[in-house]
Amino acid sequence: MDDFFQIIAQNDGIIATIITGIFTFFITKYTYHKNAPLDKLEISYDRIYYPIYRLIRSNKNVLEIVEKSELYLLKYNKYADRSTIKSFEFLKENMTDKDAYNAYTSNIFEMNRNLRQRLGYLEPNVLLMYSSSSFAERLGMRTLYEILFIYVFVMLYATTKNEVLKNIFLILSIISMIIFGVDIIVSGCWILWKKLARKIGSKQRKNNC
Repeated sequence: MDDFFQIIAQNDGIIATIITGIFTFFITKYTYHKNAPLDKLEISYDRIYYPIYRLIRSNKNVLEIVEKSELYLLKYNKYADRSTIKSFEFLKENMTDKDAYNAYTSNIFEMNRNLRQRLGYLEPNVLLMYSSSSFAERLGMRTLYEILFIYVFVMLYATTKNEVLKNIFLILSIISMIIFGVDIIVSGCWILWKKLARKIGSKQRKNNC
């Protein structure tokens, strides 16, 4: 375990460069978006994302959602994000696929939230956003923070000379790794269980028919 931490410490320059690059990318992206004109974003929000968001929230009929979404996306195509177009086309070709429906609705919800923030509308706090996010989004957020905690504790362990603090950081590093490993295993088992349950449910419906 000590050798593992030392290897990470010896490559801290590379890791720090990667992390710095990631943060620089997001800061640059944030600065660009903050200074960008908002008139086109307002059209996207008013004419595409908010109407479709309201449609999805009030209607669970996939066919109707696809038909009405297509009207908005065709009329205001140049104001739609490419990820939205791609997820919509996937849903249109696979209207009975729950994953396709979830991918499209998640895209609409996320784009709607991002546009609301950019345009100055009120949005829920981080905890509310986490609780209302999809399973995949929550897993992604947890994974990012868990890896960050592991890195910080390992670096503190490798660079601290005080034995008491060194042992504390060692324990925190191990705990962080265990939490990360358990989270990945449990989440993987949950995904497999959901897929298995979906297959069993599909077979039962076919047998009933």
